Amino acid sequence: MAHGLCRPIPGKDLAALVDGHRCQVLSVSLEHTTIDLDGVDHAATGDSVTLIGRDRQEQITLSEVAEAWGIGPLEALLRLSGRIPIKYLGTTAGI
Repeated sequence: MAHGLCRPIPGKDLAALVDGHRCQVLSVSLEHTTIDLDGVDHAATGDSVTLIGRDRQEQITLSEVAEAWGIGPLEALLRLSGRIPIKYLGTTAGI
């Protein structure tokens, strides 16, 4: 939506990483994204959420996100807006 995230196409799931846990994205709206935090014991307002990248042993690739959206990786990358902080960390493996 405004931040560039899209709802997954039917039959696909979209995930986010919170404290090293893979969490299902439940909904995406214009200003908010809702994530299922079951199994994340200490989640709190202000915690980092990884949409593409690695958090501990878990990873979400750009290709995985693009597949959930039903588009190619380049288009997925271009959809993300400047409203989402981006941190580049060393490698492009898996992108």
